[in-house]
Amino acid sequence: ACVAEWTRETEQKPPEADDDGGTIKDESVTDNGVTATGWEEAIGYAARRPLEKLELKTANPTTASGFVGLAQPMHPDSLLMEVHVRGKAKGGNDMRFLVDQFEPNCPIKPFEVAQRLARGAERVEEFTAIAHLTFGALDRQTALERLRTAQNSAPLDVDIKATFGSEDGSE
Repeated sequence: ACVAEWTRETEQKPPEADDDGGTIKDESVTDNGVTATGWEEAIGYAARRPLEKLELKTANPTTASGFVGLAQPMHPDSLLMEVHVRGKAKGGNDMRFLVDQFEPNCPIKPFEVAQRLARGAERVEEFTAIAHLTFGALDRQTALERLRTAQNSAPLDVDIKATFGSEDGSE
């Protein structure tokens, strides 16, 4: 009987679609938060939800070196970064460099090292830099203003992912 229950097939409902054919996001009461993957979407949520986390991501070494300058005016409670470079060094050797969860004042300067490796590589197969910002008790108006400022300052090759709490502010 147990196996029969595990293997029983149930009818799956397709996700609802909006007028443009996109999927409508389910923001039910059980969902304590939402994630936005673009500036405009994030700014829309910031007007009515508390900003908890923001991730800045780029595949451009030059843009990565500006992450600290882009992130610090947002006054996050914490700012941790990561960088990953993979490719072929001159001479054909495989090259991999990864530093995860480093702070802006990291003495080995991972973004600078990653840039030097990328410049000196025969071929860069992957370059990824991410800044993880977390926020505590940041009021909605302040978060909204800081997101708009960051959007206006950010190069076009910066992708974002913003996580927001529930609309009523409860967790």
